[in-house]
Amino acid sequence: MTVTIRYFARLREEAGTDREVVQTQAATVAELWAEASVRHGFTLASEQIRAAQADEFCPWNAPLKPGGQVVFMPPVAGG
Repeated sequence: MTVTIRYFARLREEAGTDREVVQTQAATVAELWAEASVRHGFTLASEQIRAAQADEFCPWNAPLKPGGQVVFMPPVAGG
């Protein structure tokens, strides 16, 4: 299936892009994260990341939606 992944903050820097469209065999958000993490060499573990799908935070075991968008967000510090 094809999905769009968006990255924010540190993940965007590590991936070298803020979004990508990928073909994946992943069935869940967690499996998609694992693929992206290997592909880009992310330094944060999934426990440090929030995932969202269809503009709502979702659990890691949420099934992927074909043609959908998944967002991965690391913790963000503010002032």
